[in-house]
Amino acid sequence: MERRAVRGCEGDGFIVGQNLIVDDAGFGLSSEKVAEHARALANSQVDVITAAGDPAVRAVHEATKSVPVLAISEDLVGGGFVASLAEPKGNITGVSILSTDLNGKRQEMLLDALQGTKQMVILADTESTSPQQL
Repeated sequence: MERRAVRGCEGDGFIVGQNLIVDDAGFGLSSEKVAEHARALANSQVDVITAAGDPAVRAVHEATKSVPVLAISEDLVGGGFVASLAEPKGNITGVSILSTDLNGKRQEMLLDALQGTKQMVILADTESTSPQQL
């Protein structure tokens, strides 16, 4: 597994090459490869895994129940990754973006800004955007 150190985090208590490493091999993978890579990370004896986006969080969630996971997800509870935000239980905790709660307001603001708009088209990546988000 190819890994590289990340520059710029030294002031936060991280020492490049000692306690901070980013694994470039996890970027841009297909869904099948993400699951395979998550299993490899879970088995590589790391202290914690950070996963961003529901496909990556789901893959890590299925790969390990023992390695702590810091997740960044649209909705950790809605995605079934944690029991609740107050008491996540299990090995996953993190941040729920909850942008779907704001999407209606965003659309309202856009329509206010573009008076007279009658039709709106949405182009979305179905790998990362659920119908509920739209």
